Amino acid sequence: MENKSIILNMFLNVMRTCSGIIFQLITFPYVSRTLGVDNMGRINYSLSIISYFSLLASLGINIFAQREGAKYRDNDDKFNLIASRIYTLNVLTTLLAAICLYILVLNSDSLSTYRLIILIQSVSIFTTTLGIEWINIVFEDYKAITIRTLLMYLISIVLTYSLVRSPNDITIYVGIQSLVNILICIFNRIHCRKYVKISLIVDWMTLAYLKKSLIFFANNLTITIYVNIDMIMLGSLRTSYDVGIYSVPVKIYSILKTILSSIYIVMISRLTSLIWKKEYGRFKELFTSNTKLLVTLLIPVSFLLFTLSDKTILIMSGPEYAKSTTSLQILSISLVFAILGGLITNCVNLPLNKERVNFLASLSAAIINIILNIIIIPKYGANGAAMSTLVAEFFVFIITIVTFKMWRNIVNIKSIIIELSKVVCGSLIMAFIVAYIQSLSIFASIGNGFIQLLLLAIIALIIYIITQILLRNESIYSLLKIALTQAKNFMAESATCHR
Repeated sequence: MENKSIILNMFLNVMRTCSGIIFQLITFPYVSRTLGVDNMGRINYSLSIISYFSLLASLGINIFAQREGAKYRDNDDKFNLIASRIYTLNVLTTLLAAICLYILVLNSDSLSTYRLIILIQSVSIFTTTLGIEWINIVFEDYKAITIRTLLMYLISIVLTYSLVRSPNDITIYVGIQSLVNILICIFNRIHCRKYVKISLIVDWMTLAYLKKSLIFFANNLTITIYVNIDMIMLGSLRTSYDVGIYSVPVKIYSILKTILSSIYIVMISRLTSLIWKKEYGRFKELFTSNTKLLVTLLIPVSFLLFTLSDKTILIMSGPEYAKSTTSLQILSISLVFAILGGLITNCVNLPLNKERVNFLASLSAAIINIILNIIIIPKYGANGAAMSTLVAEFFVFIITIVTFKMWRNIVNIKSIIIELSKVVCGSLIMAFIVAYIQSLSIFASIGNGFIQLLLLAIIALIIYIITQILLRNESIYSLLKIALTQAKNFMAESATCHR
C-alpha cells in the first residue's frame, strides 16, 4: 500500500511539474508578444532581484522544516510545537528580507523604473512563508498540491488572456501573478488546518533552529551559484552568441532535470519518518524499489536525448541553433549524474542528517565548475561549459557515494545492479534501432520534423518496454500492473455511471 501511494505521489508530482511547463508554453508566447521585449526584460530583471531576497527569506528553513516535520508527523502535539517554532523563525527571516528589499528599492535610483514592479512581485516573499507549503509535503498530500496547482494555472491563464492586452498592461500581468500567489497561500492556510494548529512562538529553540537551517541556506546558495555560473562565465569569456547557443540545451536539460527530480522528491518525508522510527528494513525496501524505478526511467531518457539531440534542437529552436547539438549530448550524460546525485543528497543524506556532506559536495562542484570554465570555455565555448557541468555533477555523485560507508544497510546493491544492467541493455537496443530508423532516407520524407521526432519517441518507448518485459524488469512490471489496475477501475466506474 505504501509503495503504491508513493508511486501515485510520484505521478501527481510529475503531473504538477509538467503542467507548469505546459503553462509556460501556453502563456509565454502571448505575454512576450503582447508586452514586448522591453517589458519582459523589466519583469525578468525584477524577478532576479526578488529571487535573491526570497532565498534570504527562506534561509534554508523549508528544507529543514520538511526533514524535522517528517520526524514528528505522527505526534500531533510535538508536530504543532515544532511547526510553530519553524513558522515563527520563517516569519522573522521573511520580515528581515522584506525590510532589506524595501530599503534597497526605495533608496536606489537605478531601480526607480522597476520600483512598482518589484513592490508587486515582493508579495511572493510573504505568501511563500505564510502559505506553509512544506506542511503538505511533510504529510505527502500531493493530491491537494496538484489540484491546487492546476486550478491556479487555469485562473492565471484566463486572467492573462482576458486582461493583458497591450504593453501598458505590464502591472496588470505582474499583479495577476501576485494574485495567484495570494490565492495559493489562502488555499494552503485553509487546507493545512487538517494537519496542524500553528501559532507564533518565540523561545530559545526557535533561535536554535536558525543555526541548524543555515547549512541548508549555504547549500542552496552554493547550488544557485554553480548552476548559473556557466552562463555568466560563457558571456564573460566568449560572446553573447555562445550564450544564445548554450541557452537552448540548458533549457531542455533543466526541464528534464526538474521532471525527473520530481520523482524522488516525494520520498523524502517517508524515508525521514522511517529513519526516525528506526525502521531500517522498510527504509531499505522503499529506497531500493524506488531507486530501481528512477533508474528505469532515467537511463532511457538520457540515451534517447543523446540519440535525438539534433532533431530536438531543430524542433525547439530552429536550424540556426544546430551548433547546440553537441552541448545537448554532453548534458544528456550529465543528466544521469545530476539525478542520481540528487537522489542520494535528498533521499539518503537529508534523512540521515548529513546535510554537511551535501554542502561539501555542492561547494566542490562549484569550485570545479568555475576552474574548468576558466580553462576550457575560451577554447570550446558552449561545449566547454557543458563539459564543466558534466564533470561538476559527476563529482557531486562521487562525493556522495564515497563519503557514505553503510550502503549495504540502506540499499540492496545487487538488486539495483541487476536492474541497471537490464535498463542499460534495453536502452542501447532502443538507441541503436532509433538511430538506424532515423538514418533511413524513406523516414526523412515522413511529415515534418516534429512528426518525425514524435514517431521516433513512440517507437523508442515501445522498443524499450518490450525489452524490459523480456528482461523481466520488476519496475516495468509494477508500472504496468498499476496502469492496468487503474484502467480496470476507471472502466468499472464508467460502467456503473452508465447504468
